[in-house]
Amino acid sequence: MKNLVKLDHHALVKKLAWEVARNVVDHNKNVYSKIFDNAPSTFAISLRNGIYNQISSAIECRTDADIQKWIARSDTHRKEMQRLRRLQKKASAANGNKEKIEEIMKELHKP
Repeated sequence: MKNLVKLDHHALVKKLAWEVARNVVDHNKNVYSKIFDNAPSTFAISLRNGIYNQISSAIECRTDADIQKWIARSDTHRKEMQRLRRLQKKASAANGNKEKIEEIMKELHKP
């Protein structure tokens, strides 16, 4: 009988996630090349790693409840990041104005 090699499912899934991430980055490089031309050299790597991390995290879900929790955490995180970017833009536009900076700081610390 032949000696069969058992596939490591987890390693195979990680390879799948990497391949998807690379394909998405390549697609975006082809479609939106100007963004990559004007971005830091690490942009493509960061994008690829972010996609990989999201896939790797999502595929750990085993039940519908896990999926619902993952989606809720993802949604909460995305909204918080949007809020922080908005505050960052306000802070840049404040141009050192003490009153505006204090207002932004109060908003930053709101739950």
